[in-house]
Amino acid sequence: MLGISGPSASGKTTLLQVIAGTVDPDRGSVRLSGVTLTDADVLVRDDRRNLMLAGQDAVLDRENNVAANIATALPSDKKRRRIGAHRVAMVLDLLELDTVLADSRPAQLSAGERQRVALARAIVGFGLGGPEAAVLLDEPLSAVEVGTRIRLLQAVLADVGTQPIPVVLVSHDPEEIAAVAGRRLALTRGRLTPVP
Repeated sequence: MLGISGPSASGKTTLLQVIAGTVDPDRGSVRLSGVTLTDADVLVRDDRRNLMLAGQDAVLDRENNVAANIATALPSDKKRRRIGAHRVAMVLDLLELDTVLADSRPAQLSAGERQRVALARAIVGFGLGGPEAAVLLDEPLSAVEVGTRIRLLQAVLADVGTQPIPVVLVSHDPEEIAAVAGRRLALTRGRLTPVP
């Protein structure tokens, strides 16, 4: 996991949006798995980048329950979706979401629970042949108490770390980044610098 820390308004979210393709860079380029996604000649839009994003604002389908919200990220192949039902149960457990909550609607959840559901959706397809090329985490558990947040992020890292897929976490909290990220960068005034 690559962790990027920086103060509020330092550009962390904008950096993830550039990687995701929802914001065009002023200069430079984004390369993923040897493919240039943005430069003067190539612009691969976000719907073709196969990136999963979990942010501070957990955008969930209010008409669906928790399990259905998570399952929307599963591969569409029927066999993989059957296997996926087991995977949904696994990520519910991983993120310490009581299985009783699986039938709850987003309006019935706390802000921290909604963030956990969005994070579960971002990682549920791992290992099921989904198209994910990378996972981008923009302070995905900011509404969760810090000790629990770090424990959950460490569990997510252990879960997805077995797959050859990059995970990028941004946070304003350098201690959170230090606790979970193998590689660390600091973003200050638009510049990324390595953190020992």
